[in-house]
Amino acid sequence: MWHRGRPEGHARSWRTLLPTPSSRAESVGAARRAVRVTVAAVAGFYPAVHLLDRPVFALYTLFVPVAFGLLSPLPGAGRRRAGSVLRAVPAAAALITLGTYLAAATWSATLGMLLVGFVLVTGASIGPRATGVAPALQLCYILACFPPYAPGTLGDRLAGLAVGATLTMLCEWLLLPEPEQTSYRSRVADGLDLAARTLRDLPRGGADGRETAERLRAAGRELRFSRTAAGCPGPPGPGPRTARWPRPATRPAGSSTCSPSSPRCCARRPTCRRPCCCAVSPRPAPTRPPRCAAPALPPAPRGSRR
Repeated sequence: MWHRGRPEGHARSWRTLLPTPSSRAESVGAARRAVRVTVAAVAGFYPAVHLLDRPVFALYTLFVPVAFGLLSPLPGAGRRRAGSVLRAVPAAAALITLGTYLAAATWSATLGMLLVGFVLVTGASIGPRATGVAPALQLCYILACFPPYAPGTLGDRLAGLAVGATLTMLCEWLLLPEPEQTSYRSRVADGLDLAARTLRDLPRGGADGRETAERLRAAGRELRFSRTAAGCPGPPGPGPRTARWPRPATRPAGSSTCSPSSPRCCARRPTCRRPCCCAVSPRPAPTRPPRCAAPALPPAPRGSRR
């Protein structure tokens, strides 16, 4: 055997196959999310069943918090998550209406499923917020197009969507909201700072090699794209916003042709911030070399033809 003579080799190989245990922060986040979804679902389901006696309304009131709060990776903190749900409500209402009427036949519901799935997958590339609510929108269509065909219950379905979405937004915003996540730029800055301190302290013997190596590995793992949640700012790069930024001036000092004695520049001098008017001294006008006078021709002798 390849691990003969190495008693820990076989055990280590089996450890790599086991799932990595979740961290304490992930466990706390999952418990917080479960509390929000439970409160939102219970607050709408039981009054609709026992007080109003409207089962379809109660079903959608229960389903919407589960779809948006538990089965969809909503991005950002509590307020941003609530905003994502609010923006997705019109699309969810349209999909519920479409699924309700396409449930008349199996072939129409199937074609609608293909079309809706293609549109949602394509639209998820627009941005992180669309990616976060795409599973919930897909589930809204699936529930609506599931038999039986009952277009008369469309009002209860849309009312359940409105109430469930409202309860979900309130719980995401007010009840144990998600904290702000560290941006990718901050993680890059922390990793570079740790690497710089390591390079400075290790030659002097001021840091433990194993502990420092483990911290560097942990910082490297935090820079993976898989650790960036949906909707959070990703790796910095050029985009449409940076394309509109004005480029910094690259002219050397004294290279401007703007004269501070011009009327427009003098009128704006108290509030002018243009470098060619206030900060950069004007370039001296180039001086032309004097033209050399043509040498005078000697007088022609008398009697000669000119």
